[in-house]
Amino acid sequence: EFPPGNNEHKNIFHVGNENNERYPAVWLYDDTKGFHICMSTIIGMKCYDVQVDGNLQLQTKYSLKIEYTQSSFIVSINNIKRLELTDFPKHQLNLPNRNVYVSDPWYD
Repeated sequence: EFPPGNNEHKNIFHVGNENNERYPAVWLYDDTKGFHICMSTIIGMKCYDVQVDGNLQLQTKYSLKIEYTQSSFIVSINNIKRLELTDFPKHQLNLPNRNVYVSDPWYD
């Protein structure tokens, strides 16, 4: 839980073998207002803040779905599309042996 007035990002999911490798990575951000989602591409990192209507609530389940292809990136929360990009930059295709973290190891 975030202390009031705290706008730190708290990582909850990270696919990649190092901090700046994110295929994807997801954080909670800014007093539980939503999700911060980053995806590595061949031209650099792309990050987005995605929110529900209002703030995220404690003791409430959320379904977060991230779909990406070589040209699109879609984020849905509770089956509602909150972000849909159809000209998304390409990402690496062959990424064998990538670590999956529930809370990344690079920050406290």
